[in-house]
Amino acid sequence: MEFEYGRSSSLLDKKYKEFFMPTVLTAMATSASIIVDGIIVGNLLGSAALAAVNLSLPVVMVYNIFAVLFGMGAATVISVAKGRRENKLADEVFTVSFAAMIVLGLSLLLIQSGLIDQIALSITDDRLLFPLVRDYLSILIYASPLLVIVPGMVYELRTDGKVKLASLVLIGANAVNLILDIVYIKIFDMGIKGASLATLCGYAVGFLLFLIYFSAQDRTLKFDWAILKKPFDFMERVGKIVMTGMPSALSSSLMPFKIFFINLIVLSTAGKTGMAVFSVCISCLSLISMFISGAAQTMSPIVGTLYGEKDYRGIGFVVKRAFKILLGANVIVVGFLEISPGIALGLFGVTDPGEVAIGVQALRIFAVSLLGTSITFLLLYYYMTVGRRKIANLISVLQGFVVVIPFAWLLSKLWGINGVWAAFILAEAVTLATVFVYYLAVKRKSKQKISNMLLLEEDQDSECRSYDLSIKNRLEDAVGLSEKTIDFLQSSGLAGKSCNRVGIAIEEMVANTIRYGYKKEKENTIDIKIKVLADEIIISLRDDGDYFDPIKYHDTLKETGNEQTRLGGISMVYALAETVEYNRVLGLNNTRIVIKI
Repeated sequence: MEFEYGRSSSLLDKKYKEFFMPTVLTAMATSASIIVDGIIVGNLLGSAALAAVNLSLPVVMVYNIFAVLFGMGAATVISVAKGRRENKLADEVFTVSFAAMIVLGLSLLLIQSGLIDQIALSITDDRLLFPLVRDYLSILIYASPLLVIVPGMVYELRTDGKVKLASLVLIGANAVNLILDIVYIKIFDMGIKGASLATLCGYAVGFLLFLIYFSAQDRTLKFDWAILKKPFDFMERVGKIVMTGMPSALSSSLMPFKIFFINLIVLSTAGKTGMAVFSVCISCLSLISMFISGAAQTMSPIVGTLYGEKDYRGIGFVVKRAFKILLGANVIVVGFLEISPGIALGLFGVTDPGEVAIGVQALRIFAVSLLGTSITFLLLYYYMTVGRRKIANLISVLQGFVVVIPFAWLLSKLWGINGVWAAFILAEAVTLATVFVYYLAVKRKSKQKISNMLLLEEDQDSECRSYDLSIKNRLEDAVGLSEKTIDFLQSSGLAGKSCNRVGIAIEEMVANTIRYGYKKEKENTIDIKIKVLADEIIISLRDDGDYFDPIKYHDTLKETGNEQTRLGGISMVYALAETVEYNRVLGLNNTRIVIKI
């Protein structure tokens, strides 16, 4: 079939690319800021202060878990709601998540404020480190509301297509944090309290940058404060957010425990040398994780919207794009570790012959697990987005803790330190095997309506037929669209009159979209889907042109008397259609036309 009348992935590929780079850059900036922050504190205050900051990281991780739980959970619910054109639900979830994160952040602040000594003592009882940890936390706790709200709301900004602003918020927060580290510690001589105050101020700036969102004229999420007066509805929304965000939050919460127990196993098996090598392995995991999180967090809002629209073919395009990007990243990183593990060890300062001997084998074994980690993490986010929470939670538990720890302990007894590295490969293999078994079980239960591991039930109703196609934003490409549409409808058994009405509606709407939705002379793609039901035909149009709401445009020109001269085509569509709906999602125009037959 010719491209003009077959479905293309171009539009969704372009949107994925637009979201991917800012998301990865944000992950890189955040990771780099942690490293640079450690360098600044270590050089200005010494190793004891650096150790105190690192020991306090579990407290920060708790804040992050809540940010992921409510932020990622709400963003996923919103994206699906937007795809279903449930804009009121999207606004309610946006409002509830923001209010919940404020309450949660303030609650954390109140709880911690009276327990500083106890929290510090639970982290360390070392006479030198305890006062440093206590001083650091005494300021950091005041940042807890911001450390929950700012990263949490960034997920929701991406869902509304504000990916650049989302990146600016976190990059700006971390940049200010690093600058103020130097100012407070070196210039004002505030010691370790200066480091935590810098974090507080940095995320305060991040919150101010987040407020820019509310001045954006094209934002689609708004506060619906009425939901706060409906306690049952409010709690129902909270429950939906928490249940949706649980897999990603669970994955984040299990990571510290996983590293803690692996540390114990490595220390008991290979001592300090093993720990040095494991640190390099974790650094390599952090490197590939930038691309993993970038690919997954880019995929999630797009897939959520497509899932809400039931555009399952589009979901396939997006998931395939995410896998291709991760495959490319793995080829580079894993290939480098397999070919030149000695160079990788040298980059992290591991040069001792004994450590290098162990490290070369370790990296070559551990590198294989990175591909599995990429796949399982992407599947986790995907299943979470499409509502397959059971398997998403199972992936979090299996990959994050349950499998790798027992395997690492057992294999360390059988094969020594190399058994620990092999445990990571086996953990990924067991997780993927479990996912495959789950897929087979769901497929059998669905009576073959599910055909692949995306776990999407295909519409097998013989009375429902659909036609997906894409065209370029050129008027000459729109010409002839009516004829192709009519051919499809006639093959679906529709009468000639109904076929002609739909054919005219599609060609006129597409032509007007090209005329008024694209101000710049750039080649873009318009996706079209025609769905034939028993008593109606649904036409869905999606494009990445400028904001163009045909409903408002039609009403405005109708009021000014220009309807016939300037928008005769759209007026014709209105005359033929039962309903015309418009939605702006992820920076894309989405128009839905329903014609009764």
